[in-house]
Amino acid sequence: MGLNCCTASGPRGLFVIPQTAVMQSSEGAVVNLYIPGTYTLQSPKNKTVTLVQQGEYPKTGTMRIVFQAQQPEEMTLSLRIPAWSKTTRVAVNGQEVSAVRSGSYLQINRQWGAGDRVELTMDMQAQLHFMGTNPQYLAITRGPVVLTRDARLSGADVQAVITPAEDKNGHLELTPVTVKDPDIWMAFKAQFYPESYKEEDPEPIDVELCDYASAGNATSSYPFFKVWMPQFYNPRGKQP
Repeated sequence: MGLNCCTASGPRGLFVIPQTAVMQSSEGAVVNLYIPGTYTLQSPKNKTVTLVQQGEYPKTGTMRIVFQAQQPEEMTLSLRIPAWSKTTRVAVNGQEVSAVRSGSYLQINRQWGAGDRVELTMDMQAQLHFMGTNPQYLAITRGPVVLTRDARLSGADVQAVITPAEDKNGHLELTPVTVKDPDIWMAFKAQFYPESYKEEDPEPIDVELCDYASAGNATSSYPFFKVWMPQFYNPRGKQP
């Protein structure tokens, strides 16, 4: 493409992530993004405070934040609770915190000292997103990650029409899988109903999905991938 505003602005956004992941306010520390690393800031009394984030999020939904402070000090720790996490658990030194609301900041005011730890467990249940009516399309997210079908993964052909085999509560179960391709960061399998032209309803099959960042990302080829999957048109008014 050559140099243009798109190729210049993309890296700019990445460059500010370390500056915005953890910030400081007049009341204390503000955690905006859950990224493993060590973050140093100033407390309300202008003392050095270090927050260490540990975990494999978003591969898992669990993160730990460990305080390292020169001396105990009362301050407020503000944690961004993602809107997509319908049920988020937060514990301070093993004691669960109440009033955790999705799509808002959880503010914990207390005396923080060296070794204090905060553990977050976010809801990584698959979420189904539908668009259109006829045809209707489906996309799947897990936490903040968009999932994608990729020609390198097993299951029905990428072009085949499949629809999710939801359980009685309307959930699609995702199971982590290990794939041989080193260019795929994370992969999952789920059950889908395949396209069928028989009188009886088809049996569900396993289909693998990967994260969007890995989709089509191969060193030796350019595999086809798909995020928005067309759905069955069922004249009976229901899915298989």
